[in-house]
Amino acid sequence: MTGREELQRLASIVENNRKKLEDLENRKQKIVEILDEHDQTISILRQLNESETRSAKINIGCGVSLPYSGKSKDVKAFVDLGSGIFGEQDMHSTLQITQQRKESVLEVDKMLDQQIDQISEIIQTAAMEFNKAAEALKSSVTSVQEATPSTEPKQEEEKPAEVKRISRRRRGTELTLDD
Repeated sequence: MTGREELQRLASIVENNRKKLEDLENRKQKIVEILDEHDQTISILRQLNESETRSAKINIGCGVSLPYSGKSKDVKAFVDLGSGIFGEQDMHSTLQITQQRKESVLEVDKMLDQQIDQISEIIQTAAMEFNKAAEALKSSVTSVQEATPSTEPKQEEEKPAEVKRISRRRRGTELTLDD
């Protein structure tokens, strides 16, 4: 591979991994929001389960709260059991289900953290290789230019003459650079 091809390959690796990293960070943000929601739910369920009066106002969103009053162990909650199926569960079971879900989400969160770390390492390694390759290419171009200073002025003098010849050609009779 030439130096430029190597640089392009490394730049592509860095760019693709940065996009993956951005996607993973977006997923991570959603996971954090889900974990916050689970924490709030668990907190409310614990308070309701431990409350002596078993009455409270429950916020259902958009500034709307509903009064809640439960009698001892007869309190039931509707819990999404999966696939849009809801089941009526007592408070203890509801709390356990919510905690299990939170643990599952925490496992996903840990996996995302691992992936983020791996991709960050790949980006750092590829970026360092890119910088080294760019520096090597730059120094090789500089050394080639320094090694042949006597031939370059002759080539530069010839190039303007070629350009003048091309501009004098009549249209349609000979091939031009555009052809």
